[in-house]
Amino acid sequence: MALNLEWEFRYGGKPIVPIRLTCWQTGKHLDTEAMLDTGADKTFVDSAIAPALGIDLRSCAQLAVVGLSGPAKPIPAMELDVLVLHGTDDPAVTLQVGFVDNLAMTVGNLVGCDFFASFDLGLSHSVRTAYIGRAR
Repeated sequence: MALNLEWEFRYGGKPIVPIRLTCWQTGKHLDTEAMLDTGADKTFVDSAIAPALGIDLRSCAQLAVVGLSGPAKPIPAMELDVLVLHGTDDPAVTLQVGFVDNLAMTVGNLVGCDFFASFDLGLSHSVRTAYIGRAR
């Protein structure tokens, strides 16, 4: 089966795309950027984003995350709509997004494989271009 790669994005050093996060519980949204990360199981954003979305991280569910640093660590998580911004047919999906302290100071926000369960992804890193489309 062929991939559906409708949207094309140019990027600099890393495959970073514009996204919109929407919290339907608060009715707020925020436009930011995130790196397409096929090595991340989940989507993660910096916890500093939570107040702009009207989210109190102390009241969020906890998501157990295992990373390079070893054992599972609980982090706050909330169901959000994640929208890759491009044109009028923007791809969106509702995901359990984890909030990580100081993520912006390290790798930055990450769109993980949970997003790619609903979307096809192609990367041509030699020309710094990403291609995304709804999975068929």
